[in-house]
Order: sequence, then C-alpha cells, then structure tokens
Amino acid sequence: MNGGPGASGKLSLVAYPDEVVVFRKRKAMPLRLVNRTEKVVEFAACDSSLYIVEERLDPNGQWRALETFPSAICGNSYHRVFLEPEEYWEFHVLPWHGGFRTRLRFRLEPGGEFGICRGGQAIYSNEFEGPSDPGAFTEEPGPARIHRTRTDIWPEPR
Repeated sequence: MNGGPGASGKLSLVAYPDEVVVFRKRKAMPLRLVNRTEKVVEFAACDSSLYIVEERLDPNGQWRALETFPSAICGNSYHRVFLEPEEYWEFHVLPWHGGFRTRLRFRLEPGGEFGICRGGQAIYSNEFEGPSDPGAFTEEPGPARIHRTRTDIWPEPR
C-alpha cells in the first residue's frame, strides 16, 4: 500500500486537529480509525458506538476522560463490529470550548468497558493542543460527543 492515513501494518487512531469538517451544521474535527493490517479487526460496540473517549491532560499532568463510554439498559445493545484491512472509519468530533489550553488525545477500548475483544489493550490517538474548560476536570464526564458518519474504503475503489 502506498501512503494514506495511519501507520503501515498497524491499527491507528488518528486525530486531525487542523482539519475542519461540517457535521450537523457545526464545525467538527475528523478522527479516523485506520486498519492498515492484513487482518479484520474486531471491536466491542454498544448500539453501534465504539468505546472511544476524549481525554485531556489536567493541571496535575494526569490524563482524564471527559466523556463516558456508551451504555444501554438492554443487553441486545451490545455487539461487535469489524473493520476490514485497508479500510477506515471516520468520526466527527464536536469541539470543546474554554480559555484553558491543554494536551488532548482520544482513547479507544477495543474490547469495551470489560475488555471482551483484543485483550483489552487501549489504542491512543496522536496528542494535540486544544481548548478546555478548567471546571470540566472536576465535573462528572458526560456522554461522548464523537459521531460516526460513514465507513470509507481507502484507497478508493476503481
């Protein structure tokens, strides 16, 4: 494979903080989960949402999730999804606002909250700088603001 998003031969979670897309009439940042391996990769899901949260570096130098994982009250909501080799899923992330600038990243738990797939090894995105509300570090995290909009095949089919 020649070029493209993600590291060759690896599963990568790549944030694009300098890229802006429009999602539901709002500006958003793309986040891509890229499978550049030769194998189909399995992920735990809840109502077709992956276990991805945005994390921020707090004033004490600790990474803290500012969102909660998806949850449901019905056991039928839990299932698995599969990402084929040389494909990626694109998510759109709505921005945070605030006067406090800090380091940010995303964390994917492929096996869900309880590590049911892939041995529970977290996958982290690249780190980048962005705004935050300092009070958000003391509040309970809210639901995730990451929205999957489509599955793209890369490279484009001929």
